Amino acid sequence: MKISTPYGLALIVGTVAAIVTMAFHPTGFDPHASVEAVAHDMSILVGVHTLALLSVPLLVFGFVGVTMRAGWHRPEALLAFIIYALSAVAIMFAGIADGLINAALIPEMTGASDLKLQALKAALSYNFQFNQACAKVFCRWHLTCHYSLVNHPL
Repeated sequence: MKISTPYGLALIVGTVAAIVTMAFHPTGFDPHASVEAVAHDMSILVGVHTLALLSVPLLVFGFVGVTMRAGWHRPEALLAFIIYALSAVAIMFAGIADGLINAALIPEMTGASDLKLQALKAALSYNFQFNQACAKVFCRWHLTCHYSLVNHPL
């Protein structure tokens, strides 16, 4: 087995996991759904985000191999890896917010009093904004990393 094989395999598995995550990612929830329906939706939400969170370290590991091939001594390759690694942290925060924190907050809405419902809606709104901010950081930094590698090929 070549030294680059584990890195390439990590990139492939991580990418497939990310695609599966988005294929099964829930797009919304019925606020009037039954407790059972909410529980089912939350299990899917947690499952896809757990898969996504597992894929991130695999992708970072794969990009270690890409950076090794490009050369750690090359400033642009090292910068691209650092940008990608930091964007990976941001996307993990997004996954934690959307998949794990929401899964804890949304079921609390079932049968909640008006006061508790207001507080939960505020928490969910904040959580959504945090998730979106982290996802934007990931997208922008990821594109910057890609731009760096395209303009300074291996």
